[in-house]
Amino acid sequence: MMDKKSISVWLIMIDGKNKGKVALQKRSFGDQQSFPFICQATWSGKVEPNEDIKKAIIRECKE
Repeated sequence: MMDKKSISVWLIMIDGKNKGKVALQKRSFGDQQSFPFICQATWSGKVEPNEDIKKAIIRECKE
């Protein structure tokens, strides 16, 4: 049995007035998720079987 991999993508500003800041998103309380209202990486998800990590990052950002 293979372990499923997960990815997290962080958006870091490299230019402009927010240079050096990291964009986060706050988890929703209404979705009944665990740890509501905490901040997390901008995008995250699972890597599909036989999926390249770079392709998984692109897919997660689009989703």
